[in-house]
Amino acid sequence: LIVQMVVWMRGHGRTLKRDLEAGLKAAAIRQSWWAVFILAMAAVAREGSETVVFLYGSLAAAKQSEMAGVLASIAVGVAAAGASYAALRAGARFMPWRGFFRVSEVMLLLLGAALFTTGVDDLVSAGILPFGAPLWDMSAVLDDGGRLGGLISALTGYRAAPDAATLGGWIVYWATVAGILRWQSRSLQARLA
Repeated sequence: LIVQMVVWMRGHGRTLKRDLEAGLKAAAIRQSWWAVFILAMAAVAREGSETVVFLYGSLAAAKQSEMAGVLASIAVGVAAAGASYAALRAGARFMPWRGFFRVSEVMLLLLGAALFTTGVDDLVSAGILPFGAPLWDMSAVLDDGGRLGGLISALTGYRAAPDAATLGGWIVYWATVAGILRWQSRSLQARLA
């Protein structure tokens, strides 16, 4: 869902505002206020459902002992979103929309990696994927069981001591994302040429 949303926004982001304004103008000319109502309702429902999915994913990926930290990070995230929106509304000189969407893309793809990694961990725990010895251990640098490491782990899929299944999951996820984005960029360039 997250990767699909990033791909969709990359494909439609350039013309989205113009398309929405044209549709609203046409609805206003026809005095089709139900269309405007349904458009607004769909937009709010879409964003609300995405928020629920992302927050659920963050909470599901967190261990019980890390729940307070995850809840605090959600609160910080909501505050940061409000501050970002205020900065964007204040003007492009603080944060251009293009930059904002690029940073959002990266954050969403990292969250997708976290959810994918949690899925791989669950498959290992269920015995569906094999469990192996850790390939390396970065716990001395950043332990994924600690506060900061746990937060980074929940938001990005970081593991201090990944096994082969986790490493394979990372490679599959990021190779797939890179392939999809490369294909999309080529398709957009071909359409614009």
